[in-house]
Amino acid sequence: METQASSILQFMRGLPGELQVTWEEGTWAAGTLRELERSYETISKDLNRVMNRIKARYRGWSIPVRVPRCMPPVIARNG
Repeated sequence: METQASSILQFMRGLPGELQVTWEEGTWAAGTLRELERSYETISKDLNRVMNRIKARYRGWSIPVRVPRCMPPVIARNG
C-alpha cells in the first residue's frame, strides 16, 4: 500500500465495522527528507569552500573581490 494519506484513508473506509488504529513510524518514514537535507548541507558547504578558494586565488593575484548581491548570505558572511 502507498504511504499516502489518501490511499490509507481509502483502504480504511473500505473496512467494515468500527476501527481503532495505531500508527507506528518506522525507520524509513523520513528517509527521503533526511537525505535531501543532508544533500543540501553538503552542497552548501562545497559551494562555500569553492568560493573561498576562488576568492583566495584572486586576492593572491591582487584582484579585489566583491561579493555579488545574488550570493547566498552564508557565502557572503564566510567569504
